[in-house]
Amino acid sequence: MEPRKPVLRSYTESEPGPGEVRVRVKYGAPKHGSEMQAFQGIDPFLSSRLDPEMLLFLDNDTAKSKPFYLELGNICVGVVSDLGQGVTDVKEGQRVAIYRHLRETHVQAWSKLRMKESAAERKGSAQVKFSVCIDAVFAGRPFLPSLASLPEAGYDAFEFWSWQNKDMDGIRSMAARLGLTPVIIGTSFGNLVEPETRNEFLTGIRDTIQQRNSSAAAAS
Repeated sequence: MEPRKPVLRSYTESEPGPGEVRVRVKYGAPKHGSEMQAFQGIDPFLSSRLDPEMLLFLDNDTAKSKPFYLELGNICVGVVSDLGQGVTDVKEGQRVAIYRHLRETHVQAWSKLRMKESAAERKGSAQVKFSVCIDAVFAGRPFLPSLASLPEAGYDAFEFWSWQNKDMDGIRSMAARLGLTPVIIGTSFGNLVEPETRNEFLTGIRDTIQQRNSSAAAAS
């Protein structure tokens, strides 16, 4: 394998053991940042090492000599198709999410599954809360109408990338009206380790925190 050339490969998989389930994957996605950098062959760790004192990437023969291999994908959503011995808290056909690479099926310990709960079950639960990234899921579509579609789909939390080019007052108003909570807002791009851009980057973080807190207060 090599960068920018994905390959479909056959695999063998054991039957679910005690406490395990098989998940038949319906959807999956790689990380658009660090993982796609590796896939494109531009990840500095493919040919360099990070010097902890200089905070610089330096050429490294060991890194260059390693064969390129990447199991593309970061998270999958699917349904439980088989149960191992002793599994009682999950049912066949139940929709779940798992942190695994892209594959048709995965055998996974049931305790590591992430399950979407009903609104009643979600209250007071320690399960992971699902959030929809508007910019990624509704790419190219108007923001506010996309936001308005979340309650019907069963979601009450959302996130997005840059806020500087968005109608934040409109977002706060609609989120409050629909009972939606913003959980992640992207800050401005910058470089924390470069002296000439550090203050600008930190200011952007502070401004973003203020925007997020204002949105969350309006939603509550």
